[in-house]
Amino acid sequence: MMEEIKRLTEVADKCINCGFCESVCPTYAPAEFISSFSARGRMLIGKELSKEIAVGKRISKDVSDYYYSCLGCNACLQVCPAKINAGEVSDLVRKLVVEGKTSESKQRKMIAEMIVHTTMKYNNPLGLKKELALWARGLSFFDDSPILFYTGGMYQMMPYSQTLSDLQIRFGSFFSSAMARLFNRFLFAIKVSKLLGKKSEVDKYNSTLKDIYTLLSNSGVKLSYLWEDEPYPGTFINDLGYTQEFKSYASRVTELFKSKGIREIVVVDPHTYQLMKYEYPKVVPEFDLKVTYYLDKLDRGILKRRAGSVTYHEPCLIARGIENYEIPFEILNSVAKVKLPRRNGKNTSCCGGPDGLLFPSIAKKISEERSRELKREKSDRIVSLCPICISHLGVNVEITDLSTFLIEATNH
Repeated sequence: MMEEIKRLTEVADKCINCGFCESVCPTYAPAEFISSFSARGRMLIGKELSKEIAVGKRISKDVSDYYYSCLGCNACLQVCPAKINAGEVSDLVRKLVVEGKTSESKQRKMIAEMIVHTTMKYNNPLGLKKELALWARGLSFFDDSPILFYTGGMYQMMPYSQTLSDLQIRFGSFFSSAMARLFNRFLFAIKVSKLLGKKSEVDKYNSTLKDIYTLLSNSGVKLSYLWEDEPYPGTFINDLGYTQEFKSYASRVTELFKSKGIREIVVVDPHTYQLMKYEYPKVVPEFDLKVTYYLDKLDRGILKRRAGSVTYHEPCLIARGIENYEIPFEILNSVAKVKLPRRNGKNTSCCGGPDGLLFPSIAKKISEERSRELKREKSDRIVSLCPICISHLGVNVEITDLSTFLIEATNH
């Protein structure tokens, strides 16, 4: 923990309290302009926390909600004259909370522990296995291929997690507390989550994965698939600050891949790409697998230009988290006239999705604001490529996954 405390002090001390970050922090306005829920507020509180923790004190005041509501979108970094990232401070404080250096919300603690426990036991947060592999029925894979088609369950879990968020908004903290208490006591009960997914939504996300598979197949890529053995990547465990559990889980996933003869992992969403490309190597010394975004495998010769225009919502991790990754825009621009909303590129706006489970009301307000921006462009379609973005924005606007749009633009 000393390393985290030292780093927290180092980053927080650089804050000059200018407030530029508040102008772009997506959680500030939805949290009723309470400064503690802004990037600057998190920096200032982090500065005081680092001082007290450094001298051996345990902070009794619960500040965890301020840091767990941070979306990790890195918008603050783009405008900071000191070039510091309030999102990193949030990551560091979450780790300190888990280590017991500062108090935390009982409700948040129960939900976080539920997510971690179910993931560690069932290899995904919802305890689903058969349900997450249904999308691939009838498709052909190559068992001996060292190139793995890896969904991580991200698309498939969206209908279930969206329902959980909606229930929390409707019934408030009582529902989430009762749910977390039940699942933590009877872990197997998480399997009732399979009843929460609306069939139309399940079918939509399963269809998206088939579109990604078809694009790769038409590009001549031979892929293997793990079916019901496919694990969740562990994104929540890492984001919630459970460092030791994430190390253990990432090692387990790596061992599984290697035992199957996998040498390259083809991922289908930005969150999994960022986690496996940048975070896995930090915690698993033997992680030497190649991580590839599926668009990098795409044969662009199978695409043809279409009439009409599209508005492109760039996910935060594509615009800011994965360095200089312009391929999604390049491909989309090659097949259609692309319109960009007012906030785009490095200044793109978050969809609010990462707050969907712990802070659904904040996530809802962020999503509504971003949806209004996308609608203003008045294009024929709105397109994105992150399942979390599509799930949260899709409540307010009709939005198409990039893979589905590209399927419609193929020569096949």
